[in-house]
Formats: sequence, C-alpha cells, structure tokens
Amino acid sequence: LSEARLAVSLSHANIVQVFDLGREEDTYFLAMEHVAGMDLALALRASRRAGSTPPIALVVYVACEVARALDYAHRRKDTAGRPLGLVHRDIAPQNILLSYEGEVKVSDFGIARCRAFFEAPSAPSAKAAYAAPEQLEGREVDARTDLYALAATLYEALAGRSPFLGDTADATRRN
Repeated sequence: LSEARLAVSLSHANIVQVFDLGREEDTYFLAMEHVAGMDLALALRASRRAGSTPPIALVVYVACEVARALDYAHRRKDTAGRPLGLVHRDIAPQNILLSYEGEVKVSDFGIARCRAFFEAPSAPSAKAAYAAPEQLEGREVDARTDLYALAATLYEALAGRSPFLGDTADATRRN
C-alpha cells in the first residue's frame, strides 16, 4: 500500500498519473489516467509485421521521454530531503505508452514492487528479457536497473528483436 500511495504522489508529464487508491471490500484498486493510444510492444509488433523497424528519430524521442520519467522518479526525495530510492523494476515495451497525441508515458510506476509482494518469492517481477542480471538474481536493484531495461527495450526497437529473448523463460534468463 505504501508503494501504491507513492505512485499516487508521482506527477510528471511522462508518467501515467495515478489519481486514487481505493478499496472495495477485500480488493484494492487504482484509478489511473487513460492514455488513448497503444503501448510500445504493440507498435513494435506492427512494425515487424510490416517488415520494418520504427524510424531512428522516433525511437530516440521515445527513449528521451522515458529517460525523463525515470530521472524524475529516481531523483524523488521524501519530505525530509532523503532520496526515496524509487525504481520502476518493470521497464519494458508493454509499460511504455504512446498516445495518439505524441505523448510518451511510463505506466505502472511503483506498482511493480507492489506486485512482487504478492507473487511467489521465486517469480521475477519483471519481464526477464528486459530485467538486469541483479534483478533476475534477486539482488538489490537501483536506478541502473531501470536504465538497463530501457537499453534492452531500445535495442529491440532499433534491431527488431530482443537482445536476450530465448526460446524458453530459462533460456531468456541465462542470456
């Protein structure tokens, strides 16, 4: 709940706004901004089906906008001025939204850690093809973990394939 409350406090043009955290009986919910458009994963699949990759200028634009969101979150401090150590933990094409208006927004910020709390300890909280080695090994993560995931995402956007995706989940983790 504290992570979800923190997500509600994030206010940045490149982060999907979480308006409210609520509870209905035994179920918690988040009321989030609707972004009319598609996620980057869908855009990349459409590009591959067309036999191409997105224009380099577009990929660079998306990268810069995601990096702006990450910089904002990574630099966040509490009311006493101490760094919060906020890490997204799940940067991947599915969590990068592209609006029809040209906005780029990171979704599920701060929620990945909440999800991990409810998952089995051995289940990775990120998509393995984008997760940094320390994350896959269950070690401490920091801002570099998100940058690693962004780099893997950008590689996929430019090369047309994931740099680490294997035939199986275990192969992906080994790559």
